[in-house]
Amino acid sequence: MSKGNTQFRLNRVSLVKSVFELKTIGFKPSDKLSVDINTSFNASDESVLVFVEVKVSDSTQPEELTLEVRMAGEFSINKLGEEGAKMSVGQFAKVNGPAIIYPYVRQVVRHLTLESSMPSPVILPIVNFQAFQQKTDR
Repeated sequence: MSKGNTQFRLNRVSLVKSVFELKTIGFKPSDKLSVDINTSFNASDESVLVFVEVKVSDSTQPEELTLEVRMAGEFSINKLGEEGAKMSVGQFAKVNGPAIIYPYVRQVVRHLTLESSMPSPVILPIVNFQAFQQKTDR
């Protein structure tokens, strides 16, 4: 491997926050769900903690549905050279880390809404985190 290369290992995924509230039993969301995705991270020399938070609401009736899920992924860092390592950790934490954690968030959202009285579960869209990050950086 080249100098400055960094390897990451997923140690654990944790559910940090889960909020689900329906105002009306049997509420059927419209086709206009609003999905707000936010990512953040904390890095040290040995590990990086990546957070993915999703808030879902119905654009036409926002008071009917409250759904928030925040998950964290803890990754260990193995640096195979010091040159350029910090940049690759930041890139990993902004793109690759969220892409790894997001399917867990999708699973929690689907499960929460499947177990509710909603007629069908909410299935979050697949996200290209590289494009998402480029859009966020603008």
